[in-house]
Amino acid sequence: MLLLAFPVNTISQNSYIPVVSVNNHSAWFENLQANEPGLSMRFVNDLNKFTDLLNKKSHRYKDRLDFLRYVYFKVHRKYLGRYQSPATFRELMENKKYDCLTGTALYAMVFEQLGVSHDIVETTYHVYLTLNVNGSMVLIESTSPLGGFITDGGLINQALQQYQQDSGGESWSYPDYYQPAQPVNNKITLRELAGLQYFNQAVADYNNRNLSSALKQLATALNYYPSDRLKEMMGVMLNTLSKETDIDPDLKQEYLSR
Repeated sequence: MLLLAFPVNTISQNSYIPVVSVNNHSAWFENLQANEPGLSMRFVNDLNKFTDLLNKKSHRYKDRLDFLRYVYFKVHRKYLGRYQSPATFRELMENKKYDCLTGTALYAMVFEQLGVSHDIVETTYHVYLTLNVNGSMVLIESTSPLGGFITDGGLINQALQQYQQDSGGESWSYPDYYQPAQPVNNKITLRELAGLQYFNQAVADYNNRNLSSALKQLATALNYYPSDRLKEMMGVMLNTLSKETDIDPDLKQEYLSR
């Protein structure tokens, strides 16, 4: 369930909407459409057919809550196989590996196509989704195959408190590691959530000392979601870059100028 803890050295509508035509959705497929269009189109077509089938079955459920519970488990069984952190959306499409970020993105796509009102919430180390059903909150925890559709108010409050108290749960064997200056608890869009995935990829590159790739990933992340913590991390990376001696001086100057 971890999202963003990382070490650093030196610092209801009845018809579906095609995923690729929606700006918020397309952020998740832009790179794949350019580099591997077959993979993205197969997944998009399959998801569209799947949500269309779900839509057609909705009339069987008199209780809206029962239908949404059915959707939750059908999505998990079909698309989410093994939890892995971190996991990219490409890994979800190729072999059903997922984390809280990509799992939440998938549910947001499905609920949006089904016309179900929802909120994506970003905390310091986690991402989850909530629904408003008949005036009551439902918590969608994508990382829990059996218990992730939460309707009990007490359990919801317990989960929300845990998300805020979570400190990452890792003991890093590094001198220090970055945390946002302030706790994070934001409602975000699906497009902004895509920015967090690029951010996680930037972090992985940074930890592997691939600063050039990390800066490119973070620049893309900021394009989708120019949040405070992404800007903080850019400062961390630029500080590291200014001290780095193994990078070509011209390339270093280019990134520092940007």
